[in-house]
Amino acid sequence: MKTGDVVKFVSPPGMMPMDTTGWKQQSPGLIVGTKPSRMGLKKPSYMVLWKNGERTFEWHSYLEVISKA
Repeated sequence: MKTGDVVKFVSPPGMMPMDTTGWKQQSPGLIVGTKPSRMGLKKPSYMVLWKNGERTFEWHSYLEVISKA
């Protein structure tokens, strides 16, 4: 994943399914930045600009790329 990718919010594999109804209403989103990993974590989190104008930071496991930059 990188800046410019178009993503959707998903329930991470192997976890109990989440109610993503609210997120589906604001998906897709555009990755507009990254936040370096901390505390020994290997994956960064990503700043996503959602179609409703909201910006949030999301972990890699909660995002699925639907179109690469």
